[in-house]
Amino acid sequence: MMLLLFHYDVWQESGEKLKLSDFSMSVEILKSNKIMLEEMKEYLEHLIEKIEFIEKDIDLLKFRT
Repeated sequence: MMLLLFHYDVWQESGEKLKLSDFSMSVEILKSNKIMLEEMKEYLEHLIEKIEFIEKDIDLLKFRT
């Protein structure tokens, strides 16, 4: 879903209007552009850094029935 939203953010058009036979062509075009690929990597790294979670050890054996 997020990749589809990203497609529309980048292209501002549907794949059909861009004459792309399927959604994967959009991704392949972006991947073949080294600058765009680097931008996507940086953006993903940024999103990953924003993830807030707390890792806790859990004893799964405690929950056996």
